[in-house]
Amino acid sequence: DDGVKDDTFIKVAGEAAEGVYAAGPQDNSQNAMAIAAKEEHKKVFGTDAGAFFEGAYAAAVAMLNAIEKAGSTDLEALTAVLRSEKVATPVGEISFDEKGDAIGVGFSMYVVENGQYVVAQ
Repeated sequence: DDGVKDDTFIKVAGEAAEGVYAAGPQDNSQNAMAIAAKEEHKKVFGTDAGAFFEGAYAAAVAMLNAIEKAGSTDLEALTAVLRSEKVATPVGEISFDEKGDAIGVGFSMYVVENGQYVVAQ
């Protein structure tokens, strides 16, 4: 289940999901911003956030931070800020390299135990 750590897989696979390993976004369950964002999502939409919610939210936070710091939406100004500033997000403190790849994010390995994903040890 590479890269698709989503509870839908467990619901569809049922008992056959037990013991399956999955790569997914790093465990951010203790990140205060991630907790608050997911709670707000549930309050507004009535559903749990999806598997890649935190990454998308982090991208939005980084862009809004860049706009604020740059004082504009000029591409070169935004790029300069994104490459030089670290910003706190639901996935941790991130920045971006010269290619635009995020630094400070990662993936974790999970395994299905008792019908739930847990971080693989």
